Amino acid sequence: MKKKWIVLYFILLFLPFIVVLVMGKMGFFEEKPTPDLPKGSTVTLYRTESKTTQTLPLKDYLWGVLAGEMPASYPQEALKAQVVASYSYLLHRKESIRSHPDSDFGHSGDVCDNPAHCKAYLSPADAAEKWGTDWLDSSEPIFNSAVEEVLGTAVLYDDAPANTVFHAISGGKTESAKDIWGAEIPYLQSLDSSWDRQAKGFSSEVTLSLEEFSKILKQENYALGAITNTNGGSVNTIRLGEKTYTGQEIRALFGLRSTRFTLEFKKDQAIFKVCGYGHQVGMSQHGACILAEEGYTYQEILAYYYPHTTLAKYYFDE
Repeated sequence: MKKKWIVLYFILLFLPFIVVLVMGKMGFFEEKPTPDLPKGSTVTLYRTESKTTQTLPLKDYLWGVLAGEMPASYPQEALKAQVVASYSYLLHRKESIRSHPDSDFGHSGDVCDNPAHCKAYLSPADAAEKWGTDWLDSSEPIFNSAVEEVLGTAVLYDDAPANTVFHAISGGKTESAKDIWGAEIPYLQSLDSSWDRQAKGFSSEVTLSLEEFSKILKQENYALGAITNTNGGSVNTIRLGEKTYTGQEIRALFGLRSTRFTLEFKKDQAIFKVCGYGHQVGMSQHGACILAEEGYTYQEILAYYYPHTTLAKYYFDE
């Protein structure tokens, strides 16, 4: 009698699991498939060199941005942060184009492959041609994994996609959007990123003859005058001769890696000493690498470089 009660006990205990299993096999429970791609899963990409626009699946585009923007040797959490930032930037561009349909923002398509204007992009074929098939064989699955793990996750501010710009290496602090572009954006502020000083290529130097320097400025008087700096330590304005230039103007004129520079005239030379690489606004890619190596997740990396934002699944409604 005792054995019968034990058997009955186990039957009652596992009955719900047996019912679920049987009903599932008989088709009473329909398993909802996870969509492979979110809405708005295609991207129109303007190819600068060929001056053509092509339509790509979202996964392929994000893979290409990752290949163009970050080395596969970076930790997976840094790669995932890059994917989310790239996707959020794309969404922000799509929303901007929808809000301003008369403007193509300098080119046809959602984005272009010029990193100076939008974001870098390399197709697998481009990457193989640039770095070889061995690189592609080893890097492709790493990039695939990063893209697939965070596909559809976006950085949001006020429930809308954030303009998640990024750069290679800060000058030790990131810059605010207001100081660089004149726009006050709460999530693009100057932040400490002193760990970027560890980066290879953190420091660079550009040396020109005084003749070359004067020719580029298109003025003979280039006496160094007053300099003002941003909160991030970059040159805001610099007086040379009779004219005042912005740091961005000088960077463009002399091909400097960033606006965080010093200028020295020594004998018959003009010497720029530069820190960082890129516009220095938003996420530092090298900074993301260091934080990931320290154990930070992609969510924590994004929360740091884009304060006051949230992460959520967000699909562009065509």
